[in-house]
This record gives sequence, C-alpha cells and structure tokens, in this order.
Amino acid sequence: TIGWSIIANDSGATIFNKYDEFGNSIDTNLIEFLDSITVLGWAGTIKQHSITKEYFVSGAIQWYDTLVAGGSWSQLFLAKLKPNGDLSFFKVWGDTNEFYISTNLETIGSDAFIIGASVAFGIGAGYIKDFYVAKIDTSGVLIGEKRYITPINDMPFKLFVNKENSKIYIAGGHQLSPADNFAKPIFKIIDSSGNLLFTKEWTEPAYSTGAIICDRQLVDSSRLDQFLVVSGIDTIIYYPSGGGDAFYNLAQVAGVDTNLNILWRKNLNRPFEKSVWYNAKALKKGRIIVVGGKQLVSGFDWEGWAVLLDDHGNTIWDRTYTKRQTTHYFTDVQECADGGFIFTGTVLSSLGFPTDDAWLVKVDSLGCEVPNCTPMSIPEEVYNSSSLLVYPNPVSMQLTMELVNSKNSQASYDVYNAIGQFILDGELKLHQKSILDISHLANGIYYIKCEGMSKKFVKE
Repeated sequence: TIGWSIIANDSGATIFNKYDEFGNSIDTNLIEFLDSITVLGWAGTIKQHSITKEYFVSGAIQWYDTLVAGGSWSQLFLAKLKPNGDLSFFKVWGDTNEFYISTNLETIGSDAFIIGASVAFGIGAGYIKDFYVAKIDTSGVLIGEKRYITPINDMPFKLFVNKENSKIYIAGGHQLSPADNFAKPIFKIIDSSGNLLFTKEWTEPAYSTGAIICDRQLVDSSRLDQFLVVSGIDTIIYYPSGGGDAFYNLAQVAGVDTNLNILWRKNLNRPFEKSVWYNAKALKKGRIIVVGGKQLVSGFDWEGWAVLLDDHGNTIWDRTYTKRQTTHYFTDVQECADGGFIFTGTVLSSLGFPTDDAWLVKVDSLGCEVPNCTPMSIPEEVYNSSSLLVYPNPVSMQLTMELVNSKNSQASYDVYNAIGQFILDGELKLHQKSILDISHLANGIYYIKCEGMSKKFVKE
C-alpha cells in the first residue's frame, strides 16, 4: 500500500512524498514554479490514472502584489507525475486578476478531469467567492471552465462525478454574510458540460464551512436509495451558566437521495466537544469513514480524529490519535487491503508561528495503532435519536407509519413529491401505528418529513 502526503513548504516548493507500507519515505520530489508559492488545495487533490498509473495533482499558484487588497493573486495548476514521482508537466491557467483556492480533483471518464475551486476577484471580506469548475484533459489542455456567480459567498468544498460521467455533484457552504464564517450547506448539480441542472440549499442550522459529498454506488452497486453521503459541521449554541453564548462545532453525517433530500442524519460528537472534518469516504458494505480533528472545550490543541460508521450513520468505532502537544489533524484516508486504514494529515511542530510536518498513521480495522488498544469512545446521539418507520414500500393503497424512540409524545409530518411540492400533512403519536390513505396520489416517489428525518416511499 502506498500513501502520499502533499504539503507546501516555506520556500514555495511543493513536496510530494511517497511512502512504503511501513510508513518509510522512499521518494521525495520538489516542484518550484518561478518565484510563486505552490499551494495545494485541501484533501483530495491527487489522483492516480487507472491505466497509466501516473499521478495528477491540482492546486493553486499564489504570488504577492502589494498594490492590491489582500496582497495576493493566484492561478490554478495541474501537475502530472510519472509513477516514480518525477514531473511530466506542470500546467497553469486562470485569470491573473483573480484569487483561486483549489479544492478538489476528480476523474471524468478515462481522459479528463473535473477541478472544483473557489474563485474571487480579490482576497478579503469585501470580495465575493463563487463556485468555479474546470474540465481539463490528461495532457493539461483546458477543455472548458465555468463560474457560477451569486451575490454572496459560495464556497465549494468537495465534488464527485457519478458512475455514468453525466452529472457532477458539488458541495459547499453558502455564507450568511461575506464577513463571517457561518454558512448553510449548498449543493449544485451540473452536467458534464458544466450546465447547471439545479441548486439545493439546506436551511437547517448554520454550518461553519460546508459539506463533503460522495457517491456510495461507486463502491457498492447495491446502494440504490441512499447512495449519497454528506458530512458537515453543525454550529450549536449553548447557554452556559453566567450568561453568554458558546459555539461548538459538531461533525455530522447524513444519508441523502439523488435529489439531496435528507433521509437520515447523525451527529458524531458528545456535547461540548469540538471537531472539524476534512474528508469522508463511502466504503464497501455500506460503511462510512470520516477523518479530521477533535478538541475538548477545556483544551487548546487538536488531535487527529477518525470515526467509522455503519450503513445508517451509527458509530462502529470513534478514536483520536495524539502525536505531539500541538495541533494536529487528518486530511485524508485510504482503506487498505487488510481491512485497516491509512490516515494522512498535518502536525504543527510548535506553538506560536509553527512549521508543519507531514503525518502518516496506519491502523487496523478497529482503528488501533497497536493490537488490543484502549476501548473506543462512542459519542452520544445529540441531534436526533428518533426513528420513523414507513411500510410497505413500494405501496399502492395504504401506507403505515410509526414514530419510535422520540422524546415527544406526538409529532407532525409533511408529505412532499419528488420535486419538493407539498402534498399533505398530519400527526403521529409515539409508538402508535398510523394508516395513511394514498390511493388518490399519482404513481411516483414521495417523501415524509418528521422531526428532522426524511423517509422515501414509492407509490405504484
């Protein structure tokens, strides 16, 4: 198993480290581009070609200009490396009067890539960021690019291409104002030519950065209903004794349908913990793994964090990993042939004005660095422990609904059709079956929403 670490150092060169299965460095390559700083995007910027075994890396070239606000401009780049890590080409594009932050690189077919980025006319709170997508071939030739302009910050975080290479799903955050970090999750679906098919924004509680979205069918073809998984950070406000507000970031994971309607959603934290996620991946057998960093409110530094979930977001194991008494976190994860995982991330070397070191961790299938490690921590479910049962499904005449495990004795529900139009509503009582006559509804897909949950049923 080979792991890659991608970081940018203080001299402005990009470092590519290649490791063997025991974490020993076997190859290091540097790339320098004029006098600019080569800044790689967040996790997910390296891809290996399935046929040629070459590596492709996307990122941003940044340079300083004291005559502009914020002092920086940037362009995007795509680098192609041979299997041994040597550079084949380094291509740069983008308007030199704008600021790009590269975030994601995905293959589309066998001969092209989709690169998602955030782009603004300058850097700083006064400049509005937009979703940006470019299509580029394996020779580094730009096929096309599009910018999706809105009147407020839209920050893309992750994208993926569906199995048929016909749709591109982009996830990010829609900021409430240009000057703060609070955002609603926002998603755009475009076709392979970059045409916008539709945009969906979640109106439920504010997120601090955005979202990750991935296709469960890419690793498990049996995933027909909940084949998308979204991971996000929810900002919860507590009111401690003595007054004042306290903000805690809670990582969440959600199962959604192809139209991005929520089917289930779970928090991954105990109350009063802080966490930040950087990557989430769908695994075989319906499992999901999320990696990032976690911090107790009483502490100041982050630890590496990983949580493995089952088919419906229930925790299988949840572990933190300590390297130094400084901030450190994971940015990517790869499942290994032996059932374990490799985490890659960053460790700050010191407090104050630190330098960053690459971090590589290999664990077994239980998340242990050594056999028989300490018992795992299982977070309490703080978002919603309710369950909504809906059957039979598909259904033709009468649908049975039952609310279980709720803290409330009754709850209201709403029924929507496949395009989000309201159809009807009603009330459910805890642990009591309710029969809904749907004989008058047209055949098709419908959704029942109740206490933050969403259940799909098919009328036929």
